[in-house]
Amino acid sequence: MKKLNLPPLIAVRAFEAAGRLGSFVAAAEELHVSHPVISHHIRNLEQHLNGKLFDRGPRGVELTEAGARYFKRISNALNIISESSRVFSTQTSEQKVRLVVIPEFASRWLRTHLPKFRAEYPHIKISIEPNATFCEIDPATADLGISFDTRDAFKGNITSLYSPEIFPVCSPGWLAQQKPKPRSAADLSKHHLLHEDDGSWWEKWFATQGINRSVVSDITYLSGDEVIELAIAGEGVALVPELLIREELRTGKLIRPVQGAAIIGDLQMILPFGPVNDATQLFIDWLIASL
Repeated sequence: MKKLNLPPLIAVRAFEAAGRLGSFVAAAEELHVSHPVISHHIRNLEQHLNGKLFDRGPRGVELTEAGARYFKRISNALNIISESSRVFSTQTSEQKVRLVVIPEFASRWLRTHLPKFRAEYPHIKISIEPNATFCEIDPATADLGISFDTRDAFKGNITSLYSPEIFPVCSPGWLAQQKPKPRSAADLSKHHLLHEDDGSWWEKWFATQGINRSVVSDITYLSGDEVIELAIAGEGVALVPELLIREELRTGKLIRPVQGAAIIGDLQMILPFGPVNDATQLFIDWLIASL
């Protein structure tokens, strides 16, 4: 590697401050040194460069034409050093991201994908609070929320992350026991439907299939995770975003009894209003890239 021919970096720092502020006095105040110290550093730098950086006059100092060109390049270099140091500090100091997420996303997506994030950012710890009913984020206890619904169901800084297809699923055993088997959405409406809500999601799905049916849930389960587990256990038909059951579909634990998919809600990211810390922003960027 070629040896660097660097000027005294303390003199470069003094030059940058004086050039940016247009004053040796102001530069001295910013760097907490005396005016003569700044003058001394500038003279040393001019001697090293064998050129004049400032014109000095009764009204103060002004960059020469060559000094202005040098100032521009030096400023860019110092900004790169500053940003590189900030990123290094961010990535080596231990940080934490506090998540509030719906239980089914925590157990069926984050559980399998978070090891990749931790491998890339080992200095960032993740705290996960499963919560099936939250609608906003308290910045005192959480940095980011992830839920599934329409945007108007939440309060705060809302971003739609992903629009998965939603469709009915059941276990192969459940379907084998049905006589006759459902072959259409209209047929499915006569069978046992599992509910995460009061029936409105099923009503919306039936409407996308051209069926106007009022659906009332006899039993409402707290989270989609429970509904998915009941479907796997052969208790009925669940209406689920494909994002959450890719592995179950791949392994055959769940199948689609009828065709017909719809997009009737999004995976939503909920942030408190205000600035986002570096660790949370890294997690957000990773999440968007991974979905």
